[in-house]
Parts: sequence; C-alpha cells; structure tokens
Amino acid sequence: MKPIHSLLFYVLIIAILVLHFSCQSEIKTPTSEVPSANSNFGLSPYLLEAATLNLEYRSHSKLLDVRKKEAYEEGHLAGAIQVWRSDICRQGFEYSGLRSSKDSLALFLKKIGVQMQDSIILYDAKGNPDAARLWWLLHYYGYKNAYLLNKGLQAYEQKYWKKGPSQHLQEGDFEFENNNNKTLLATKEDVIHALTDSNYFLLDCRSQAEYDGIMLKKGAFRAGHIPESVHINYSEAIAYENKQAFRGLQDLKRRFAKVPENRKIIVYCQSGVRSALVTFVLRELMGYPFVANYDGSWIEWSFDKDLPIMTSPPN
Repeated sequence: MKPIHSLLFYVLIIAILVLHFSCQSEIKTPTSEVPSANSNFGLSPYLLEAATLNLEYRSHSKLLDVRKKEAYEEGHLAGAIQVWRSDICRQGFEYSGLRSSKDSLALFLKKIGVQMQDSIILYDAKGNPDAARLWWLLHYYGYKNAYLLNKGLQAYEQKYWKKGPSQHLQEGDFEFENNNNKTLLATKEDVIHALTDSNYFLLDCRSQAEYDGIMLKKGAFRAGHIPESVHINYSEAIAYENKQAFRGLQDLKRRFAKVPENRKIIVYCQSGVRSALVTFVLRELMGYPFVANYDGSWIEWSFDKDLPIMTSPPN
C-alpha cells in the first residue's frame, strides 16, 4: 500500500471510531421496568427514583397508591391502584393494626389485578410510611419484587397526576411462592425477651409526646413506652424540605447515631407503620444486619396489662 493511501486509511479508521463513540455518548439509557438502586445509598435495590419509571408504559408492574380513597381521588399517579391500611390488616381482632394473613393478602392482591410476574411499586404522600408498611409485609411473606418510590406522590409534578376513582383491573393470578422472611418480624414474645437480653436494642420511633406518655393515640390502651426502649422519631429519616425524599446516607447516620450496629434492633411505633419505614431505612439504606419490625407495636403492648410500661418524667 502506498504511503499516501496508508495515511488516508488510518485517518478514515480514526474518524469512524470518533464518530462511533460520540454517537454512543448521545444514546439515552431506556427506562427500566425494574429500576436499579438509588445511587445516593447504593445498598438497596428496593428504593426507586422517578427517573427510572415511565408513567405511560410499565409492562409487568403495578403501581400501588397507599392512601385513603378520598385523597387518592384528588390526585394520584397515572395507572396507580388505590390501597389503604384496612385492606392489609387483620379484621375482627380484639385490637387493631395487626398484619393481614398471608392468604388474605394474596387474595386481595389477586383481586386488584396483580400478576405473579409484576413488580409492585409502592408510594404514599407523606414520606412513605404507609407504603413501607406494605413493602415490609410483602417482603416478610417472601415476595421480593416490591419497591418504594422515593418522594412518593411528589416524585412527579402535579401536571402528571390524575383525578378520579381507582381503576378496576381484570383479576390477577398473584400468590406467594416463597417462605416467610422471619428476620423481618418481631413478636411480643421477642420484645419480652429483649428486655433482659443485652444483645437487643429497642427503638421507639413514635413522636416524643407518645414516648413520654403525654399523648395517647386512638387505638392504644395505655400511655408511655416499652422499658429500655430508646426514642428516635421516624420523621428523622425524611427530608420534608426535599419533597419528602429519604435523607442521604451520611445524614441518616448522624440522625440515627444512637442505634448500635452490633446489636439486634427491634423497631416499634403505634401499629407497625412508622416502624416499617424505619426498618426499611436501617436495613436497606444503612445496611444494618439485623432489624425487625414489631408488628403489634404499642397497641398490642399497651393492651396487655401484665406488660410493663414507662413514662418520661416531666422537665
């Protein structure tokens, strides 16, 4: 090959390579049906950002809006199905708030159109405690394909919200196939054991007034807190100034610094809702190895008059 031809050949090759890589840099990654982990944390695949969702097309996924019917109808994300606490709680028990049975929850999800292959994406409009309750319950019953939408309803501008009643879908084929993840659940007996076992750490994530015994929320029977429990309000995990997003990892570490990493953590609140969110935060966003949600929480504990309680002394 003549020198001039060789030079032109190499120039042509270089031009082709430059054009190839410049075009590649302009290609946008398509929206994924099962989005990746939140880059702010890097620990959990179960916290999703709005950028990973496509409101017009979500094949093999169900978006569940965990709010009361009236709030849902005032504005919800397109395609979302309305769900509320009463749909996922045990009915006819002597006190309220306990989780629905595995069979009852499977039947409910099947009724609202959830399919076996669906990713279940959950949100609410107050920092995701209600959504986290259902996330916790799904994962406890062994369904790992459930996610929280960071910022909840506020992840999208109001122009993307829809009004009106929840859609009625054709019945799905949902059922639970896996065994329960028992590490996610703490029972009353576990908490009683924790009172005398230094390997455990009890975390009360209600308001300060509830913890101190100044406020008694509806459904509870006595005011105060479980002895030995330490108080951190669940709201510490939520950046209300940033559309109710979860706080970043370093901020969470500072706000939950009292929680030791080398002990078994049991979290409780009034009825296992706020504590489900803190369980998600500690396990999924902060990497704590053992964190369980006390399902019965303060309602169950305060119902049993044989169990000890404490109130904080006035200042």
